[in-house]
Amino acid sequence: ERVATWMRAVVDFHGNQPELVAALTHRWSSASVDMRKAHEAMRLTIAQWLQDGVDQGKILPCMTREIADLCAATLDGALVQLMVGAGEPITAVDRFCEKVLEPLREKGPVDHGILMACYSRRS
Repeated sequence: ERVATWMRAVVDFHGNQPELVAALTHRWSSASVDMRKAHEAMRLTIAQWLQDGVDQGKILPCMTREIADLCAATLDGALVQLMVGAGEPITAVDRFCEKVLEPLREKGPVDHGILMACYSRRS
């Protein structure tokens, strides 16, 4: 629940001010700060939130790191949609929550097929 709420809050926050996304992107690209570190910190935080859910028995055991990567990519894509005025960014986030996060709450085996397909290409 924490991950879905956070993703929706980020999109909602930027939804009325897409120019802020563009300004932040420009600032990050011209800054001496390595944005890979910021992204890595975000992905590690998301993975930890997921692991906390697993440890507390709130969600099924899952590939927390890979799901965190997909979460970050989905959110990045939604913010780009906001910046360029294409589509409805919240739709991508809602679909991610529906298809990836919600099944983790259900009983039964988790199908990791989509995750394995994404990560098998890295090898």
